[in-house]
Order: sequence, then structure tokens, then C-alpha cells
Amino acid sequence: KNGAHDNSSPLLEPLFLETSSSLLLLESLNLKCYACHKRWTQSFVSPTALIPLCQSTSLQTLTLSNLGLTDDHFMLLADQIAQTKGSVLTELVLNDNRNSDKGIYAIVNALLSKDSIIEKLEMLNNRRPNKCTSELLLDRLETNYTIKHLKINSQHQYRNRIEFYLLLNRMGRKTMSDPKVKQDDFLAILENSKDNPSLFMYFLRENPSFIFGKNLKVR
Repeated sequence: KNGAHDNSSPLLEPLFLETSSSLLLLESLNLKCYACHKRWTQSFVSPTALIPLCQSTSLQTLTLSNLGLTDDHFMLLADQIAQTKGSVLTELVLNDNRNSDKGIYAIVNALLSKDSIIEKLEMLNNRRPNKCTSELLLDRLETNYTIKHLKINSQHQYRNRIEFYLLLNRMGRKTMSDPKVKQDDFLAILENSKDNPSLFMYFLRENPSFIFGKNLKVR
């Protein structure tokens, strides 16, 4: 207060605590430190100060990068966002923070479920997820038809499968999984994926009734 900052408290704490009611009205918040890349002495905000943001039903995009966030921050974000009914958050960027694999696991476990609405997720830093987290990620991506963009320092042996699931979603996996998908939509997606045999065959298997059933109309 009065323009002074208490060195014992996180630098951005006043922003979150004194404007919490206003933060609930935001549709987008982008906070990234450029001045001291990966040179934190402490986190710039406490985990609990993030709760109002997590409980927002207006916030669509959130970036908290290079702010020294720890596993505690990641776990709170994962838990609170997942529990918020009416959340419209579709983009979450948490690059260059102090988290370990534990924080990544929490985000993947809570926010990449089958019913998640997250379309873009970034968690880049100098650490790669371990085998347990990587396998959880693949398990989530297998049934998540919403996430289209994911940036994470994945291990080499997992990258092709991760990219394949993301490409499926970008090409229309959610639409193709609907048993009531319209034939024109089905054929348009097949047309767009014809140059990629893996995609093409996946989509044929996803809804074979259009090929072998009465729904197929030959033109």
C-alpha cells in the first residue's frame, strides 16, 4: 500500500488480493515476467491468491508464465478449476515456472479428463514428465476429444502418439464420435484427412455405419 512493497510477501499478491472481485469479470489474463527469466527467489503470488481466478465463470484464457509457480500452485489450479461449475476456461498457459513433474501430473489428471473443455494447454520448462505422468497423459488424450494444442517437454518415445491424438482432435474427432453426425460433416472430415492414411482409417473405424450401414448415400 502507499506505493510500497513488502519484500516478505509475493510481488503480485496485492494485484490478486485487492482486485479479486474485478478479476472475476475478466475474460482473459496474461501475466508473464520478462525481466528475470528463471531467476526467482520466491513465487510472485501465493497459491491461495489464485483461487478467485480459478472460480471465475468468465475467464476464457489464463497465462501465468515465469512467475515462479510451484507444485502447490499447479495442484491448486488443477483442483479449483476442475471443481468450478460453469467454468469457460479453454486456454491455460503455465510456462517456465518452478514446478516439477508432480505439478504437471496434477494438471493432466484434473484438466484433461474426457469432459474437459480445455483446448490449449502449455507447461513448458526444463523438466520432462516421467514415465508415470507421460502414460497418464496418453491415457487422457485417448478419450479427450477437446484438447487441440498442447506444449510440454514430452519424452521422445511419446511424442508421435501425443501429436496424433492432437491432430485427431483438430481434424474433428469430437464430431466423428457423435452417433448422430450428419453425413455431410462425416464426408467433409474424411475428405480433409484423405492425405493421412492413419487419420483416414481412424475416422472410418470411428463411425463404420456410414460405410456399411444404411446411412451411406452413394452420389
